[in-house]
Amino acid sequence: MTSPYIVIQSKSYTYDPADRVVTTTLPNSEVITQTYKERSLAKTLVSSTLGTLVSASTYNILDQRTQMDLGNGVITTRRVSTGASSTPARLPKSSSGSFTGPGPTRPARPT
Repeated sequence: MTSPYIVIQSKSYTYDPADRVVTTTLPNSEVITQTYKERSLAKTLVSSTLGTLVSASTYNILDQRTQMDLGNGVITTRRVSTGASSTPARLPKSSSGSFTGPGPTRPARPT
């Protein structure tokens, strides 16, 4: 028999003075903590139940992640071609003038 009640599970977030998500508390009470490098680039990711997930992140001059040191000792690297130009890559514009591509990955801040 199914319950007639709806169980709502929610996440909660805390933010630093730069308005970046610092902790995410999941419905099971696990807390995910993220730290940042300069220019708000992700640095580390730690879980209260699983331990360190990402111990370090390295970026190139265009702020593209080139290396991630995982908590289990594995180091992932990624080669990113910056091309001959030193101009940062830009997202293509649609005919309406708005940017196309992936949307923001930051959760909406509660009001």
